[in-house]
Amino acid sequence: MFASSVMPDSTAEMLDALVEDVRDFIDRVQQPRLKESSWVERMRQAGEKLATQMAEFSSREGMQAGSFESMPTLAERLRAYVEALSESSNVQALKERRDRLSRSYEEFLLELKERQGARAAALARSRQLKPVNYARNLFHIMNGVIAVSLYHFVLTRESALLVLGTIFAVFAVLEITRRFSERWNDFLVDKVFGAISRPSERYRTNSATLYLVALIIITWFFPKSAVEAAILVLGFSDPMASLAGKRWGRRKLFRDKSYAGTLAFFVSGLVVVGAWLAYVEPGLGMLRLAGIAAAISAVGAVTELLSSRIDDNLSIPLACAAMGALLL
Repeated sequence: MFASSVMPDSTAEMLDALVEDVRDFIDRVQQPRLKESSWVERMRQAGEKLATQMAEFSSREGMQAGSFESMPTLAERLRAYVEALSESSNVQALKERRDRLSRSYEEFLLELKERQGARAAALARSRQLKPVNYARNLFHIMNGVIAVSLYHFVLTRESALLVLGTIFAVFAVLEITRRFSERWNDFLVDKVFGAISRPSERYRTNSATLYLVALIIITWFFPKSAVEAAILVLGFSDPMASLAGKRWGRRKLFRDKSYAGTLAFFVSGLVVVGAWLAYVEPGLGMLRLAGIAAAISAVGAVTELLSSRIDDNLSIPLACAAMGALLL
């Protein structure tokens, strides 16, 4: 399907920079500042420059026609957004253009992943869009609070597994059926879960489904306190890391993860797990309690930092619950 299986180093480096710049552009226009003419002009120039760079990349020596079939659509939608930015003061219209641009970007990443070159595969794994989504962050936190409260005060292990299994069955049906209908997939992603979904979830397994898998595994195998600590770390620390990373994360620690985001993850996890363990395990003692909370939070932070191929909604609960089981 593609012109070559391995890209030359110079081509891969150019692609790396181009994909990163497009991703950064989509992030920067998430909240358009239409009343600031200087911002509008900067974004217009940046968008036009990126569209030109994509055209140059497509015609680059050594790149055969059709190497990236999704790139012309991505460039077209980028130019469409720039035109709308120049001509329209309608925020909703710009949001719709941005959503289409985001979809094209994720389609391009899918095509990039299909290439045989290891360099391209590594690039694609770390470039999915993760825009600031306050509704998703609030959902994360509330979901953690509700899940822990139900498990601690209401449900037994058996009844919790029954509830989780039932919900998972529903989500599994949705995941399977949306693969056979683009219209049904769009309805689920845009309408049903539109407020909390990410652009990439249109084309891959929803994070909530993987989270349910993690909950079933840790509830089945690990003690209650370890399970609750793991749920709280994901519920509070993951959104804190996202918010801090977007706000202050200019210095990168690993791939697209920042020092600020990782620190926010650790500190928030330490606080919330420490507070919860002080309530449910008062006999631990302050020093031991702080050490356990720090260890669980640190494992979660490292797992979040390194999770690229595996969704962190799956990996973080598993790692934190395992550490909690060892220490509690």
